[in-house]
Amino acid sequence: MNYQNYLCINQKHKPIPYGGDGVPREDGEANYGFVCLKGALDRVDSVPELARDASLRRLAIAANGDETALLSVGCLSSAVAEEGKHRYTGYFEFAFNSRSGIADAGNYFPLFFHFDRMLSTVKDLRPVTYHWELQPCTFTDRGNASGFSCGVTVNTHWAPTLEVACGDWESSIDQLTDFLRQIGPPPDDRIY
Repeated sequence: MNYQNYLCINQKHKPIPYGGDGVPREDGEANYGFVCLKGALDRVDSVPELARDASLRRLAIAANGDETALLSVGCLSSAVAEEGKHRYTGYFEFAFNSRSGIADAGNYFPLFFHFDRMLSTVKDLRPVTYHWELQPCTFTDRGNASGFSCGVTVNTHWAPTLEVACGDWESSIDQLTDFLRQIGPPPDDRIY
């Protein structure tokens, strides 16, 4: 089996929208803050993380599409090099665009389970680890709609070149994109 797929719960509460100053941290990355793309896909190129990663950009567009029950919360990706080997790491965080959908963390389990079942049918899947993390959150600008968001961290395995690692990343993110674009229909109790 070329993949691992995990699910856990983080207990740290997150307010959404969250701010970001864009100031680089020690790892060279920066937090630019929450940008709501649901119903506003024209904003996608204003998100620096999406402007520099075409795979994450496609994922954000798919998850925020009018036909899905989801909205994106945040994302990040970066290449890692060590001792002549390369890999990619990053995450995509999303939530149900529904007050009732986010209210129960258990609503995310079917997504995790069916994604796992889908991965088990993919031929020639490159080695990858998906780590799903549920996190308590409150959409403070939407009448304090509270519940859980879900971040999926993706880690490709070590590859001999940056080009191979990049291909592994794109393939891994494409699997998640193909899956999340199917999550619908749009709910009646939308947050955005």
